[in-house]
Amino acid sequence: MYTSFLADPTWERLGFSTPPDETRAGEGIGVVITDTVINHPTIKHLAGRLKRVTVNDDMSVACRDVVLEEQQEEVPYPNIAEHGMVSLFLLSHLPFELEGKKYVGLVPQATFIMVDHHDPFRLKKAMEWIIERQEIWNVQIVINFLVVGGDLSIRPTCEEPIVQAMMPAIEAGLLVIQANGNSPAINNNSPMEFFAVGGYDDGGLKSNSKKIHPLSSKGINGDGHLRPDILAPFTYLPTPYYDCSKTDLYTPYSNHTKTDMKLSYFGGTCGTATLIGGVCAYILSQYPDISLDSLRSALVHLGTPLGETEHTAPTVDVAKTINVIQKGDPIPPLPSNAKENIIGDVGSDIYSKNEIKRGIALTKLIEQKNITREELWNFVDDPSPYVQKVAIWGLHKPINIDERELSWGYFSNSRSDVLGVREAWAYMLLFGANKEELDRWMQFVTDLSADVRHCVNYYLKKYYPDAPGLVHTPDTNTEVIQKIAAPVLQWYMYFSNKGKFN
Repeated sequence: MYTSFLADPTWERLGFSTPPDETRAGEGIGVVITDTVINHPTIKHLAGRLKRVTVNDDMSVACRDVVLEEQQEEVPYPNIAEHGMVSLFLLSHLPFELEGKKYVGLVPQATFIMVDHHDPFRLKKAMEWIIERQEIWNVQIVINFLVVGGDLSIRPTCEEPIVQAMMPAIEAGLLVIQANGNSPAINNNSPMEFFAVGGYDDGGLKSNSKKIHPLSSKGINGDGHLRPDILAPFTYLPTPYYDCSKTDLYTPYSNHTKTDMKLSYFGGTCGTATLIGGVCAYILSQYPDISLDSLRSALVHLGTPLGETEHTAPTVDVAKTINVIQKGDPIPPLPSNAKENIIGDVGSDIYSKNEIKRGIALTKLIEQKNITREELWNFVDDPSPYVQKVAIWGLHKPINIDERELSWGYFSNSRSDVLGVREAWAYMLLFGANKEELDRWMQFVTDLSADVRHCVNYYLKKYYPDAPGLVHTPDTNTEVIQKIAAPVLQWYMYFSNKGKFN
């Protein structure tokens, strides 16, 4: 699906007063990114400044220059590198103009060190190796796309393997910028040591009003802290086109009546974390004397409140932040990262008034198999959405018809909110779904929740592979959602009528 909608450049939407200078922006700053890249024609200018760090089976570490040492790929480019390439493009691509708008990467003169290991042990080894050579590349920033937790359980963040893998960077004083997650159903979030980034919805245009994106994960982590710290644009992040045979991105820009050029559109909190990483690298290259703690504080304190709730993180405002740094105005520190004493006795904490303590205790009881299924069902009515999601995670899927009907009832009666209990029920129903539920699932083809539509699409792929795919979009515009759903609804109408006449 192609679109003729052209989003504004990211630098404008972030609040830059002028486009980043492609000859200076990011110069001298090393940025680590946990993703995969290839040698691509768009990044020739990064020769000598794009490294790939690999941990081998014997835990030895190798480092290669992607542009100078690896063969340049050709169309169609490998799908496995699409996510990492468009992330890199957001930061590094050289300027071009399209329909009177100037597009440029935020820090095309930075040095980039790519680490694509998902295994926490290898990731930690790679981080230790990079930190030993921190001065060679002046590594200041780590952009981490591996989501902390990522499921419906909740536990102290220090127990999360991805947090443990990133601790060498934290202990070395680097700024770890964390993608906070793309589903309200996610229960645990990153620790306060990480600069957690969520997303706002501006529809791709600077002039639009902003609101927190419903897919952007938010809430209290397993240490009792609210996350994320800051918000950046979540949708329609334009980059040079990445031409691969089966894209995982959505609605690339194409308008053959005006230009032969296409753009890829990135999104999600991997996109927002990339943007904030670019902002930080840009400011550090312009004002090298600012400390990483002061930079983080400035971005948070000088961001623009959305005003949705008192706990909503601010949206980034680059121009305002740079203005204060330039003038040398004092920047107040962020609150202390001191953790509450959340860990206690599982037996007593399950009855605690503290919802996070109850959630941690319930997680441990489930993992230890010290709770019955009947007791778990009682916890889906807990007053805390965090505890409800842990209980749903523990149940995993309905085990009989009665439980399945009960689960459909909970799903139908769950109200939409930013904490994702309704989405948690949708995923539970997807586990163990059956082919006879088509009519039920088809009611949610145009649901406003992208998680729920994802469940519908997965259901159709499994049980009705001849049905058209329900293309993923994080766009919250109902007209866009209905347009994407139209082929699926047409198939359903034909399928249903055919069944009646056979």
